[in-house]
Amino acid sequence: MDGYLAHAVRSHWSIENTCHWSLDITYREDESRIREAKLRENFAWLNRFSLSLLKQHSEGKSLAMQRRRCGWNFDTLLNVLYAQRT
Repeated sequence: MDGYLAHAVRSHWSIENTCHWSLDITYREDESRIREAKLRENFAWLNRFSLSLLKQHSEGKSLAMQRRRCGWNFDTLLNVLYAQRT
């Protein structure tokens, strides 16, 4: 029973750490200076939402680079928003 519980806890933290790592690398969340609770919550939601869109569209490319390409090229942004693959 202890082995099962330990495995479940490690699995949970593995998923949590992977998600946090992706958000930190892609959006530099750890460096955020937003202090107001509601703004922090809203930005966290937007970051998770846009990260999921990028993951669906990234095709193996770096998520941070894909995010930058969306800022550089309006067509790329629209492709990600409309979930169209290029």
